[in-house]
This record gives sequence, C-alpha cells and structure tokens, in this order.
Amino acid sequence: MSNDAKTQSRAQLLKRQQELQAEQKAIEDALEANRMSELHGLVDAFKGHLKSNDFTLDEALKLLGVKKGRAARGTGTKKVPESLDKDGKKPEAGSTYKHSSWSAPWTATGKRSPKHVIATIKSGKTWASLLQK
Repeated sequence: MSNDAKTQSRAQLLKRQQELQAEQKAIEDALEANRMSELHGLVDAFKGHLKSNDFTLDEALKLLGVKKGRAARGTGTKKVPESLDKDGKKPEAGSTYKHSSWSAPWTATGKRSPKHVIATIKSGKTWASLLQK
C-alpha cells in the first residue's frame, strides 16, 4: 500500500483509518491495563505496610490530606426550598393558584409543588401574583 494519500482510493483510506483506530484502541487498552497493574501493586504494598504496622491508616490518611469524619456543625450550606418565591414566601396550604400557562389551577396542600408550578416561581413570579381570587 502506498503512503501517498493522493494516489489511494477512498476505500483504501477508509480501511487504513479503521486499522489505525483499532491500533489506537489496542494501545489505549494496553496503557489502561498497565496503569491498573501499577495501581494494584501500590495498593498491595500499602496493605503490606499496614499489616506490618509501619504506620496506621489514620497517619496515612492525614499525610494524604484526607479529612476524617463529618464537617463541623454550621459549616455547611443551607438548602433553600424550591417553593420559595423571590420575596421568600411559600404557598399557603388551602390556597388556589392559577397561571395562564398551566392547564388547571393548583391548590396548595402543604406537600411538594408540581414541577410546572416551581418553574413559574423560578421565572420570577410570586405566590401573591398567582393567587386566584
């Protein structure tokens, strides 16, 4: 097969492309297998050091920078309920809300609001503006 791409037919070029892709996949698979083999070797060596009491797991995790346990109280972020409007209000149970894009009015029951209602609230509407009178 000639290496000059201008003299090769389309079929020959496509065949060569498939051969190169298969070769690339084989190389990637070999690299992945080699990486996994090295990783298994490291894990086995680590387990051996743990068994021979060269160090403890807590010491190793501390050196790796892994934090153990839960975060301190009050450091997490608070979840904001999806049903809060831009004024920070929730729908009142028993009230009926209506919007022109909804197929039917929705009555708040104190349970989770439907997705189409939440989408309307996220678009900037308030519960007061949707309240059906």
